Amino acid sequence: MQHIRIFENYSHQTFAGQLQERPEHQKFVEFFHTYKELKMSEEDINKLIKLDRDFDRVRELRKPGYMKEIINLDEERDKFFTALEKGEVYNPVFKHHPHPYNRNHMVERAQALIKKFQDLDCFLSPYYIEKLEFIVTFGKIKKMNPDSPAYCRAILDLYGGKVNPVLVAEAERILAKNPYQKRKSSSTDISAREMVKIVRDELKNLKYSKWKVVIYDNMIPRMGVKDEYEVKINSDAYFSKADIPGLLAHELAGHVGRRFYGDQTGLFLFRSGLPGKNQFDEGLAIYKSLQVKTSKPNVLFNIALFTVLASRCHEMTFYELFQFGKRYIPHDDKKMFSKVMRIKKICHDTSMLTGDLEEQEYLAGYLLVSKMNDDQRNEILKYNIGPEQFGELDRIKAFLNLNHFGEGRSK
Repeated sequence: MQHIRIFENYSHQTFAGQLQERPEHQKFVEFFHTYKELKMSEEDINKLIKLDRDFDRVRELRKPGYMKEIINLDEERDKFFTALEKGEVYNPVFKHHPHPYNRNHMVERAQALIKKFQDLDCFLSPYYIEKLEFIVTFGKIKKMNPDSPAYCRAILDLYGGKVNPVLVAEAERILAKNPYQKRKSSSTDISAREMVKIVRDELKNLKYSKWKVVIYDNMIPRMGVKDEYEVKINSDAYFSKADIPGLLAHELAGHVGRRFYGDQTGLFLFRSGLPGKNQFDEGLAIYKSLQVKTSKPNVLFNIALFTVLASRCHEMTFYELFQFGKRYIPHDDKKMFSKVMRIKKICHDTSMLTGDLEEQEYLAGYLLVSKMNDDQRNEILKYNIGPEQFGELDRIKAFLNLNHFGEGRSK
């Protein structure tokens, strides 16, 4: 099953229509006809709150970080470049932490919870079910042999099977217009531990008091945000003063902001986000990072390159994808390695013809968000939805209001 429909039917002509506001009288008629569907009894509300807690416990079992932490990254990088210097071909073999899904019974628990949501008469049930179905499929895939053709196909199908050619064409247009810029040497003398204080101060300024700053080992990005009220910082990372405004806008105003407002509803579903929320999540974060006075170079280049690389991962090994990518970054092999690693990080043997198609969501999301107006961007900040729920947002808000979520209901 294709759980993530990324950038379907995109065109400059149709996109604007997808985001147009509907007339007020149409909204009223829709609300009148759906009132009974939205309003829940107090008994059913209590059932929903309990199931929502169970959903959060199951969702936490996924622990996706285990596969994004490559244990032997430094060693495999050295092997790759040693072979490259000799004119030899080497495809890294990445080691990850063992998946926990046989021990924690995530798949079975998600399947059982799906049945409970199917029995609950609730407007939100289909959203919970879709997210749980993704967890089931993901868990089954990760139990497969990662070096098997079946795994390679399944991991591609999880995110739509391929990258939409229209999105690839848009990525190539952006790459042509925004070629890679070699960054001028700047002092990256702010350590991870020093960055902790900077992030804490900004979280305090934003009044995002629940989120704590934690240092992690073996992270791929320098910073990241977890739903469990954490901002992660890579223990090996260093930062420059020029990095900080855009990074804080991206991670805190963008990622933490959506989770903060979702948390206010009292439902874990909205803190973690509705199905497909990653596109708006990444798109909004990137948009915000580009609004600061000293935005980082190569932001658009990077997300376009990830899309193009993802579009070729089903037909290229790590080495081949590296050589293909050098047409875009010809003089910085270490940087090119890191880009390909992002696509092939889900592999054990990176000669396998597969990769992480989720990387296309950065560009897909940014293109959606950049064409919104400020009011629409504010709406997706405050409601942690995906593109498919944009047209349903009035009903989502009505559901929350009618059933008094966001008015002090405890978790």
